[in-house]
Amino acid sequence: MGIVQRLGIVSRYKLVITLAFEMLMVMITYLSIVNGQSYIAANALFACILIALPLLLEAYDVIVLPFELVIIIFIDLTLHNLGIAFLYYDDISWWSPMMHFMSTTLVATLGLMLVIVVDYYMDEIYLPRKWLWFFILVFAMSIGVFWEIVEFSCDVLLGTNMQYSYLDGVVGVVARDTVEDLTFDLIGGLAVGILGPFYLKYRSVDVMVQNFRMSKTMNTLIGGD
Repeated sequence: MGIVQRLGIVSRYKLVITLAFEMLMVMITYLSIVNGQSYIAANALFACILIALPLLLEAYDVIVLPFELVIIIFIDLTLHNLGIAFLYYDDISWWSPMMHFMSTTLVATLGLMLVIVVDYYMDEIYLPRKWLWFFILVFAMSIGVFWEIVEFSCDVLLGTNMQYSYLDGVVGVVARDTVEDLTFDLIGGLAVGILGPFYLKYRSVDVMVQNFRMSKTMNTLIGGD
């Protein structure tokens, strides 16, 4: 079955919403290329790929993410790219903390989903509920630290200014930016770590996992029938 036929299986409203966000990112990419802003164009192009990913994963029966979560991911990517394109990260003091908090809550939520799926399909792996918050927090912070390394590496190797590495007083500025980012990553991870297990008390894990439609994927990964 070709990609067009597979996408035809996906709900029309999902296609419409995804295409709307895709068009916005394509427009930012095009305008950035025309204006010679390669860094902005690269970010927007990467966002285009990420926006298409949930739809493709569903079309190829890999996983069906809750579309409410998918929309929040789209909004997060859009705000991030608007922040880069219109210098909101530089001009609005609360933009970067807001984006780090939003992004980390999304990453932590995906970490929570990962734990639920692995616990459901793999009997040999068990994570006590009382330690679920700690796993989510460590998972979110690990991604946050990795992102800070990516930012610093891009500044050094590609000449970007993601951590304001080329401002006066470079060490203090970079340290302050990194610590502020990780602080809001910590807050986002704690929020999901506390609210996630509480949320699971009132939801059927079996129904949640079945809605992900991951049985085919997990059977392939773990060698099930």
